[in-house]
Amino acid sequence: MTSELVNNFIKFCEIRANHNGSEFLDLTNHRFFYPTTLLPTLGFMIENSLKAHVHPGAHSYISTILNPSNRTDKTYVPCRMLTPEDTSDRDQILQQILGLTDESYGGINALDYLLYELTNNIYEHSEFDKAFIMAQRYPKKGFTEICFFDNGISIPGNFAKYGHPCENDSDAIDKAVNGFSTKDDEFKHRGWGINTIVKIFTEGAQGEIFIASRKGAIYINQDDPLLYKLGDKYRIDGTLISLRIPKSSVDITSYI
Repeated sequence: MTSELVNNFIKFCEIRANHNGSEFLDLTNHRFFYPTTLLPTLGFMIENSLKAHVHPGAHSYISTILNPSNRTDKTYVPCRMLTPEDTSDRDQILQQILGLTDESYGGINALDYLLYELTNNIYEHSEFDKAFIMAQRYPKKGFTEICFFDNGISIPGNFAKYGHPCENDSDAIDKAVNGFSTKDDEFKHRGWGINTIVKIFTEGAQGEIFIASRKGAIYINQDDPLLYKLGDKYRIDGTLISLRIPKSSVDITSYI
């Protein structure tokens, strides 16, 4: 059974593949969007200076979630653009995202560390000029979905830049998740490695992670990770990272 995060990424790829080259992107067949579909779709529209025809049932939601001034303290953090020059916006947005969860999300400390590490890697390694973050809590479904997208050189591109050969693009992503850094000795000085944090988030808090970068992707939950080799239809220029965290409890001390 394919993960919903993976299916939502595929949905974006199909929207992109079906674009006919006009100035309008046809979204009229899609009444509902999770962040994993909406965020890269927005990036594709901005990159190609596109407008959109949307389903009437989705118009209000899209208008709300794309407008930072509509920030509420209820169920979402609207799409925000990050700039490579300033991390203060990033830190403020991450605190807003963490504010969507409460004590019933037992992996909150792991989530805090994970969000910081993932976004820190975007700033340190991706060489992006546009990056986006958004989050949505679904109270009836019992989970929060958080998505990042940047148009940088990609995880495999970063490995290639620093002369670290990988078998393929998904292998590069797998190495990055497991703590291999293109910067010598980086993880020796940073406390928890990202692989430990991922383990806490997926095994302890029963969260899910999906990462797509260039022609590789990985899906991680409490089972064995699934690696994907992506063809041209599913290639993504840059890096997409999506997280889902359910209501759960976790004893972080057992992982330290």
